[in-house]
Amino acid sequence: MTMTKTQVVALLKENRNERGITHWKKKPRRLKSFGIGLTQLRKLAKQVGRDHKLAQQLWKSDIYAAKAIGPVDIDYGDDNRCEPLDVLKHLTSDYLKNKLKA
Repeated sequence: MTMTKTQVVALLKENRNERGITHWKKKPRRLKSFGIGLTQLRKLAKQVGRDHKLAQQLWKSDIYAAKAIGPVDIDYGDDNRCEPLDVLKHLTSDYLKNKLKA
């Protein structure tokens, strides 16, 4: 069964990390954060699953983690589809650095 936006936000709140929230607040940002690290976000993304409409709803939120785990299903053509966790990879600078080197 597909989760709702409310359920996803509740899941994120349950898994918040105070240390991460403190770190997030050191630099002013427009998005809210529950301080959840990338490893934990990946696990939560698997629980959420894939749903395009839900991804659109999550993307409109002002919560960083909701945008990051949005179960997007992007078609790049040539049967090359984007998995949900690929979005998280693109949000990490190490992944981008490696892609730019290639």
